[in-house]
Amino acid sequence: MDPLSHVLALSNIEGAVCAELRAGGEWAIAFRGQMHVKFGVVISGACWLTVETVKAPLHLRQGDCYLVVGGQDYQLASTPGITAVRSEEIWTSGDDLGYCGNGHDTTLVGGRLHFDRANGELLLNALPSVVHLAADADPTGVLRATIQLLTYETAAPRPGQTLMLDHLARIILLHGLRAHLTASAVGPPGERAHVAALLDPGVDAALTMMHDDVARTWSVDELARTARMSRSGFAEKFKAVVGESPGRYLLSLRMHTAKQILLKSDRTVSSVAAELGYSSEAAFSTAFKRVMGAPPRDYRTSRAAGDIDPAGH
Repeated sequence: MDPLSHVLALSNIEGAVCAELRAGGEWAIAFRGQMHVKFGVVISGACWLTVETVKAPLHLRQGDCYLVVGGQDYQLASTPGITAVRSEEIWTSGDDLGYCGNGHDTTLVGGRLHFDRANGELLLNALPSVVHLAADADPTGVLRATIQLLTYETAAPRPGQTLMLDHLARIILLHGLRAHLTASAVGPPGERAHVAALLDPGVDAALTMMHDDVARTWSVDELARTARMSRSGFAEKFKAVVGESPGRYLLSLRMHTAKQILLKSDRTVSSVAAELGYSSEAAFSTAFKRVMGAPPRDYRTSRAAGDIDPAGH
């Protein structure tokens, strides 16, 4: 499994809720931040997206998509600065179709993606506050095809619609990740998220080895040979691109893998320790506590008692 697919699998994306907006004239809607990712697609017309942590509003045109990450409040509007109504006033009683303003010159479809709280930060930390997928930056037409399918599915009730919308939402997320990877690869190193390392051939090869065999104690020498670099050159480049040393990244990857196993199964701590390459349960527990803040047994018990809401609320 390639590293990005592995991170997505660990994040355990649980589902998407899709709703349609039909708006016209002067209008504005304020949305509450959702803990993980909100997404939207402009089916027709145009509007402006304003996010609290982004300085300038983004102009969205027909065929554009956006992702809002990490619980931020935001607004959609015909023009920035208009007094907004709350989204709860637009969608009531579980309706999946909302109206705002006068007339109908703009249509959007949007929803949310829930990640497993245990490992979602692996993916969330790889994304900026907002990802804008512009229709005119889609030379292959793949994003356009996804939007056409999304439009078709939301036009009328169909058998299997919930599952289809869930998969389409995940595809849009992947489009956003890939777009961010490309943008990060040409941006300043300080702005790169660790997933951007997937576009660096040498670092990508090393990451693939670590993700393929999490239990192995990879040495910097082994990883450097895979990357076809000197030991010092590889270590320096890995930290610059990924944001942490190879050893620290492997430790984090192991502990996030352990979290998923502990919360999704009733396996013993000692069996998890052995699977992840630890010679003793004590050594594993010490490493787990250092990264996660609690020993494995305490962590599992507290989450089972409800300290974490798997839906992400």
